[in-house]
Amino acid sequence: VDPRTVAARPTPEGVRLEPLSRLVHETPDWFERLYDMFTVAVSDAPFPIEERPTPPDAYRTRVIDSPTADLDATLIATDGADWVGFTTLRPLAADPARWSQMLTGVKPSHRGSGIATAHKRQGLRVVARKGATSVGTMNHEQNIGIRTSNERLGFEPTRTIHLMVNRLTARLHA
Repeated sequence: VDPRTVAARPTPEGVRLEPLSRLVHETPDWFERLYDMFTVAVSDAPFPIEERPTPPDAYRTRVIDSPTADLDATLIATDGADWVGFTTLRPLAADPARWSQMLTGVKPSHRGSGIATAHKRQGLRVVARKGATSVGTMNHEQNIGIRTSNERLGFEPTRTIHLMVNRLTARLHA
């Protein structure tokens, strides 16, 4: 989707979308809160194999300390003092005008309220201001909620990706 074409819309009532770049200075336990939301999101995501959540140090390295990480493009949904959702976008190393919308997650208590779509919408607007001309994303075909959100925002299917798993290998790394 071309992020420059995404219009602003109000967020769900009582919810604020804050860039992680600001919250790291205001919230001493910011990493623990972010990691908690990540583990909740992946615990019920429709992945093809059972996986343990990424350990905290590995998650921090991959998401926060990565050379392509952009904490302005990681948005946190807050409801009062509670962190209830997140989305992460990052540029592709080979072409900084192309970005990927990574995992978007909302705590079960707040799902169905429009937070995921608001997150994705605001994230697209943030990266458009950073020069993005194209943003891609992936989702599991069984995740109807996020598929609907992506379609509302103008994402269109381009191809089917077949994930193949050698279950023996998966067990060896457990």
